[in-house]
Amino acid sequence: MKLLGIAIMGAIGSVCRYGVNVSASAMGLDQWPWGIFAVNAVGSFAMGAIAGLGTQYFGSDLYTWLTVGLLGGFTTFSAYSLDSIQLMHAGRWMAAWSYSIGSVVVAISACGLGWWLVRR
Repeated sequence: MKLLGIAIMGAIGSVCRYGVNVSASAMGLDQWPWGIFAVNAVGSFAMGAIAGLGTQYFGSDLYTWLTVGLLGGFTTFSAYSLDSIQLMHAGRWMAAWSYSIGSVVVAISACGLGWWLVRR
C-alpha cells in the first residue's frame, strides 16, 4: 500500500510540476527556467514544513506519500540540472550560473523557513 501511495502521489506531483512549467511558459517566462525555479522553491518550502511537523503529525505512510511521492514528483533537481546545461549549451553562461546558484540558495532557504515556521 505504501508503494502505491508513493506512485499515485508521485504522479500527481509530476503533473503539477508540468502544469507550473507550462503556465510559466504561457506567461512568457521561458527565457529563464522560472517554472522549475518556482517549483523547487515552493516544493522545498513544503518539504521543510512537512519534515518539521514529522511523522508524529502525519503518520508514517502519509508522511512518506507526501515527501517521497508528492514532493519527490513535484521537485526534481534532474529538471534543474537539465535547464542549467541547456542554458550553458546555448552560451548563456550568466543565466546558467545565476539559475544554478540561485536555485540552491532559494531552495535551501525556503526549506529552512518552512521548517522554522512550523516548529515555532
